[in-house]
Amino acid sequence: MYKALISSDWNECLSPSRPFDPILFKYPELSNKIQDIFKKYTSNQISYKKGLEIIKDCLPSSITRKDMDAYLMEKFSVYPGVLEFIQWCKENNILFMINTTGFIGYFERAMALGLLPHIEIISGSPFIRFNGYKKSTYFLDLYDTKDKQKNTQLVKQKYNINRVILIGDSGGDGPHFVWGKQNGCILIGCMAKPSLKSFCDKYSVQIDEFIGDYKSSSMKIDLITTVKKYI
Repeated sequence: MYKALISSDWNECLSPSRPFDPILFKYPELSNKIQDIFKKYTSNQISYKKGLEIIKDCLPSSITRKDMDAYLMEKFSVYPGVLEFIQWCKENNILFMINTTGFIGYFERAMALGLLPHIEIISGSPFIRFNGYKKSTYFLDLYDTKDKQKNTQLVKQKYNINRVILIGDSGGDGPHFVWGKQNGCILIGCMAKPSLKSFCDKYSVQIDEFIGDYKSSSMKIDLITTVKKYI
């Protein structure tokens, strides 16, 4: 049995990338529209699902595996300390789960290219997906931000894990955090923006820990020290 489940956002939380960056890499002319959509859904002005519908209508063609590989080989990045944290979770019998609006295809190819270690469970958007990753990752589809809590709960039950830690950075993680507080989870804001605290304040949800400064992309994230307090 696992000691704990960590269900973490990815974009601008553990990585400086944003979920739509692979699209912008191929279609930079869509930058203004896509950046506007990103800001609106992370501040809960529109749903992620609605944002994707708008983007889909704008795309000249789909993102191919070749496109994704080109993006990853040039742009892939994580904050210092993240890869060490993922490895530490594996060594300490902690189930690490990525739970993000980022595309499943991004993680398929990042793992296949050796940019990320093998991750057992990834909850992500199937908007871009290649179905070619050979190892046994358990992929969960995420169609809107509300699916984060649904997928965390599914994994918690599947593996019979009692201790759950949620990690997020923006108002888009707010519903996940509200659910988490109602269900006894530990809440960690990592590179957190004001929109996360604003959302949680609205629902009287206290975040247990804050790590990093979203204004400083070079800051090392010491998740290991923080998570140890709760394991």
